[in-house]
This record gives sequence, C-alpha cells and structure tokens, in this order.
Amino acid sequence: MATSSSTLLSGAQTGFAKGSDYDKHRPSYPSEAVSLLLTNLSLSNRPKAKVLELAAGTGKFTDLLAQAEESFDIIAVEPHDGMRVELERKKLEGVQVKKGFAEDIPVDDGWAESCICAQSFHWFSTPAALSAISHKLKPHGTLGLIWNVEDYNNTLRHSSPHQWTLTLRKVLFQLDEASPADTPALRFRNETWRKPFKSENEFESIQESLVPWTTYLSEEALWARFCTLSQIASMEGGELARTKKVFEEAVRKEGTERDDEGKIAVRGNTVVVWTKKRE
Repeated sequence: MATSSSTLLSGAQTGFAKGSDYDKHRPSYPSEAVSLLLTNLSLSNRPKAKVLELAAGTGKFTDLLAQAEESFDIIAVEPHDGMRVELERKKLEGVQVKKGFAEDIPVDDGWAESCICAQSFHWFSTPAALSAISHKLKPHGTLGLIWNVEDYNNTLRHSSPHQWTLTLRKVLFQLDEASPADTPALRFRNETWRKPFKSENEFESIQESLVPWTTYLSEEALWARFCTLSQIASMEGGELARTKKVFEEAVRKEGTERDDEGKIAVRGNTVVVWTKKRE
C-alpha cells in the first residue's frame, strides 16, 4: 500500500504488517471486472504492453495481470516490506517487483502504456501522486483503479438491506472519526480518492462501472476477511475482543441471509475506474 510521500502512514505500516493474512483472506477480482478494466485501458489484445502496477500489495491483481494472454511486461511497485515479500514469493512470470512510493516511482518517465492501482489509490490520492503517475505514462497512456468493496465497507450512501452489514459499516466509520492526525481516514468508503480528479490535473474525466457479486463465507472466514482491514488488523487485546463481540452479535441475529451450509451471504461490488492522459 503506497502513500503520497516516500514514507508509509503508520496506519498502513501496522495494519498491513501481516501480509500473508491479507493474501489469504482478501478475495481476488471477478473476471468480468478484470476484462472491463483491461478493455477500457486499451490493454486487451495488446501483447507485451508495459504495465505499471502501483501499490501492488501482495499481488492479488498482479497475479491476474501475469496470467493474461497478452503476456504483459509488468513492473509492480510496493512500499510495504511485508506485503512486497509475499508478492516476491509468487515469482510471477513477466513481473519485476520494486520498492517505491506514489511520488517516487522507480520507473523511467514515459515507460508505461498503463498504470493500474488495485485496492490502493485511496492511500495516495493527491494531485502530486497523479502528476507522478502521469510522468511514467506514455502519451495517451491510461490509468485504471479497481476496488473490491463489500457492502459493509462501502460509502454511507450505498444502500444495503442487511442489518449486519450496516452494523459493521458503523463500526468502521466510528474508527474513521477517531483516527489520529497522523493516520487520516484514507479509505475508499470516505471517497477522498475522488478529490484530485476534481481539480486541474493531467487526466481526462474518470469513467466508472460496477460489477456486483455475492459470495458465501463461514462466520470464521468472514471475521478473517474483516480483520484484513487495516484498522481492525492493528487492534489488540480488549479493543479487538470488543469488536469481535459486536461482529458476532451482528451476524448471528435473526434475518442474516445464509445458504444451506449456514454460510453468510456477503454482497459487494467491484468498482472499476478508468481515465487517460490528456492530449
């Protein structure tokens, strides 16, 4: 997870310390969403295209890029040592892994046909970062953003008929409100990532699309996924125990949708965003 400077915010440093847990419990991306993104970035049917993945994390999206039939030439940049180790372990074909930051990207200017930020742009959504990305792109280069967003981790304006998701969302927004000054609430759900696109910048207006999905998880698996959110992952002791109690009470209430095996229906969307450099 990159930040807008050459250092990691403390919330990212501690919240993503367990890179293996993140890699194990976070979902991959729906093929429909991946195809939609690659098409709108002009990467489909473009063999050997040069792709910069910024804040690649443990490589959840990098893996999909590496498997693409286009055999992309990929540079995956990740500042967090723990997450980068997980990415390097995968030894993905066609992928160079480098340490870097959103404003200090270790790639030659004009190298990339496209830059992709998967589950990460909210951490470094500043005009300076957008400018740095622009410099790494070729003329008419494209920028793509993608997020997997469970309903419990979505914006306040996103509706959900399921009470347990609203309860967990309330927990997350309360944590946002209590964030210390050195760990601002830089999350997708707060929509701060939109701000740099609303001021003068090097890119055209963003385009967006949603791919809805439903998955079914056991209570234990859902808790494990919830714990990969940086604010929950950094909890310890009594605070973690209290949060788990709220979680358990919420998902065990009557009316929680389950399948025949008792697994909980978890709904969400994959948010796909794309734009390109201005001519």
